[in-house]
Amino acid sequence: MPASPEIFVNYRTGDGEMAAAMIRQELARRFGNGRVFFDNQSIDSGENYTHRLPDAIRRCQVVIAVIGRAWAGFRGADGGRALENPHDWTRREIVEAHEYGIPVIPVLIGKNTPWPKRSEVPQELAFVTEHQYVTFDHRSAPADLHRIGEELIKTVPELAEHDADQADETDTKGPDDEMATSQTMGDNSGTAYQMNNVPGNVRIGDTGATYNGGVGALFTQPNGVVNTGNGPQHVTQFSGDVRDARQQFFRSEPSDTDDAR
Repeated sequence: MPASPEIFVNYRTGDGEMAAAMIRQELARRFGNGRVFFDNQSIDSGENYTHRLPDAIRRCQVVIAVIGRAWAGFRGADGGRALENPHDWTRREIVEAHEYGIPVIPVLIGKNTPWPKRSEVPQELAFVTEHQYVTFDHRSAPADLHRIGEELIKTVPELAEHDADQADETDTKGPDDEMATSQTMGDNSGTAYQMNNVPGNVRIGDTGATYNGGVGALFTQPNGVVNTGNGPQHVTQFSGDVRDARQQFFRSEPSDTDDAR
């Protein structure tokens, strides 16, 4: 776990709270739970939140300001607009981030939620209305959550080093992906074996041959066209072994598109 979270999720209880929780969950999955600050998840019971919140703001690298439909006009316990109260935590967190030069990314909840006007917010928050925002809607949640993550990486490039989505893509790729083989088989009789850089001794079926590693592509008794390697190659008669082949196409007749390549 890092010494401090990179991402601070700012939201108002009762306005966009559910969406904020979904955003937090996705960012924690993608970048790591310890890199996302979300008050009721990140502050331990009995801890002084009046100290913890400002400290987390100062230590973070980006703030997500979750803006719901009632964000600008939300009423506090005294009946007045909450954002007008200098002690309102939603306001304090955003203002303090701005004062420390920490980027603030507004996330507008719902495609039909109007964007707050400058005249609807206190002067200290006017800068938020001039920032480009990202939209989050429950009906397009997967795509919107992905975009939010991408915007965070643009703002804090270091997050890419901890991106679980990128790691998943890397894990599915083998060390020899540059030698990846694609095969299309139409009318073909006989047997075709496709392997690449297999360590150790390999015995290929009924060919009766044993190969000591580095096996590429082996074909026994193909009948028809065999294309292998790069470029236009049309082999109508074939015998023996083909090694280190990258692409093989098996058809009864060469196609026009093959001829045009």
